[in-house]
Amino acid sequence: MRLKLSSLLAAVSLLCGPAFAAPALPDRADIRDSGFVYCVSGQVNTFNPQKVSSGLIVDTLPAQIYDRLLDVDPYTYRLVPELAESWEVLDNGATYRFHLRRHVPFQRTAWFTPTRDFNADDVIFTFGRI
Repeated sequence: MRLKLSSLLAAVSLLCGPAFAAPALPDRADIRDSGFVYCVSGQVNTFNPQKVSSGLIVDTLPAQIYDRLLDVDPYTYRLVPELAESWEVLDNGATYRFHLRRHVPFQRTAWFTPTRDFNADDVIFTFGRI
């Protein structure tokens, strides 16, 4: 009887064992080989957040692609530094002075090799586009 029970348990273990094994991960191509993939349920007319005022591009995309001077803490809703290390409000709020982080590289890809780090000229250019 004991031998039959042991044989039955061994057979069940062999049959059910693979059901608890982790599945093999599929081979994945490196995303850098295929470019940029962005899946969304909605129409994307531009990836430039400066050209739209509401919707998907304003709400979700920029935070995943672009760094900002300042960000908003999701818990306190206070401004926190991002590309700006610190900032000053001058002239009763008419002037803002941002102190920028140093040695911030642009993203390097197979299609773009940056020749310099982020600097104040980039901020001036961006504000000029608005």
